[in-house]
Amino acid sequence: MKAKRTKSAMGKKLADKIKSTSRSPVKSRESARIFAPTGSTLLNLACANDKDGGFQIGKIVTLPGGSSSGKTLLVITSLAICNTIPFFDDYDFYYDDAEHALEFDVGKYWGPTLEARMKAPAYDKEGEPLFSITIQDLQNNIISIAKKGKPFIYILDSFDSLSTSQELQKAFVAALGKAKSEEEIKDLKGSYKTEKAKIAGEILRMIKHELKKTGSILIMVQQIRQKIGVSFGRQTTTSGGEAPYFYSTHQIWLTRIATHKKSGLKIGQRVKAEVGKNKVTGKERVVEFDVYDNYGVDDTCSCLEFLKAENVLENATDPKGKTKPSTYVFEFGGHTPLEGTLGREGTLVRAIEEAREQGAIEALRDRVKEAWDAREASLVLNRRGRFE
Repeated sequence: MKAKRTKSAMGKKLADKIKSTSRSPVKSRESARIFAPTGSTLLNLACANDKDGGFQIGKIVTLPGGSSSGKTLLVITSLAICNTIPFFDDYDFYYDDAEHALEFDVGKYWGPTLEARMKAPAYDKEGEPLFSITIQDLQNNIISIAKKGKPFIYILDSFDSLSTSQELQKAFVAALGKAKSEEEIKDLKGSYKTEKAKIAGEILRMIKHELKKTGSILIMVQQIRQKIGVSFGRQTTTSGGEAPYFYSTHQIWLTRIATHKKSGLKIGQRVKAEVGKNKVTGKERVVEFDVYDNYGVDDTCSCLEFLKAENVLENATDPKGKTKPSTYVFEFGGHTPLEGTLGREGTLVRAIEEAREQGAIEALRDRVKEAWDAREASLVLNRRGRFE
């Protein structure tokens, strides 16, 4: 029996927004600025100043990060939210597990309907999934998928796992044999390790055209590596040269800044997300949120912590009017105010999630948007417009 998918309030709101901005699905995907959810309300705001979405359709997103920085958990959470939004009903979800490292039980933690929708880019005759091995495989997979005419969200995990094809090595050896001077041989050897970067640029340019045409998204996970001999600026870099950065609309660097444990065992991490490139708003913003191995992104908790940091979330008081230091109150839509503690298992977090059907979570996200906009407004130069 096919599992029934639950439409979230956020999904309905985004669907209504999309309907109001276009006359037909094809036209809307090609012309309107529509965003898929990133998995985190704060990251949505950092990417697009929109609480409901941050990854623009028709574009490429790159997610560089170190080991255990939440990259895979973030993209799966993003897909799980898209799975609840009516606009994405006719999208195909592709997960290109180039690292062969996806061990999470997607059906258990993010729902059986998401697990059923997540496809490999190709399958062999026995029905076994085929993932990209070379950059050329990635190109062929995406172009083949795009020819079907359906929009899609394609996750590549990760770009670093891809190598160049054997033809490149043969061409390199042949070129060495034809070299007529030591200088020419030296130049060839110096360029061999940059072949991946050169080919990545050519292929990503072609892929980007297919994404725009079909209203699809490519999200590429990247591993970071330490720069050698660098004492200032960013100490890490990624493979593939500048091509992934150049062709991406957003590049978001993920860093683990704390490890969460329970009973002495790791269960998740606090992640810092730095929007290092933003072609939507031009703003480079940094946000933090928690991700857990059997849960994904903890959006409720991170939203409450943001409101606390912005001095919007107020402490609760006792009947005598005395402040309760560790207890906070959240009021929404004329309902009885919710009161409790913060933290991953705090009583306020659980109370808000229990009141989901009454609109508590959407009210929380609306409050975060208001606080975000207020902070952004405070950053605007107090100057008359130059071209007024």
